[in-house]
Amino acid sequence: MPIRKNFEMYQGDDFGFDFYLRHSDTKEVIDLTGYVARMQVRPSIGSSVKYVDIDSDDNPDKISIVDNCVIVTLNSALTSTLSFDEAVYDLELESPSDVVTTYLEGKIVLSKEVTR
Repeated sequence: MPIRKNFEMYQGDDFGFDFYLRHSDTKEVIDLTGYVARMQVRPSIGSSVKYVDIDSDDNPDKISIVDNCVIVTLNSALTSTLSFDEAVYDLELESPSDVVTTYLEGKIVLSKEVTR
């Protein structure tokens, strides 16, 4: 089961987070060499509309895996284009052997910017 993590994002500001995956028994960081990270933000789970659609192969400036750390960085140019009030997201990793696992999921609440 993915970990539920809700976020608050401010329109027009840089937004980001990072995390490591650890073995549950040893707490050692999991080696993510060769993994691909993907994240989508949508109005609702069943929606075909995508507010954000990034992966570490095509968008390494927005989502990447560096030294086994998954890093998400949405710059102000991207967040300024968003206009939803609340959306859902999930983030999954695909292993080198094509096993896909969702690790994070939740809601994003967007506060609208005043200064543009």
